[in-house]
Amino acid sequence: MDKSGILFVALLLVLVAIVLSLTLFDSAQQVPNVPSGEGSLLPPAATPGQ
Repeated sequence: MDKSGILFVALLLVLVAIVLSLTLFDSAQQVPNVPSGEGSLLPPAATPGQ
């Protein structure tokens, strides 16, 4: 594979990673009322009452 092919694959992987992170971030933002005891990625400071 030449350099242009490697560059194309690298850019494609970066684009896929960005889209995946954006979709995961959006889905996490749509459900803010996740209990902190179920292994959620939300910090404990995000729970109401603190």
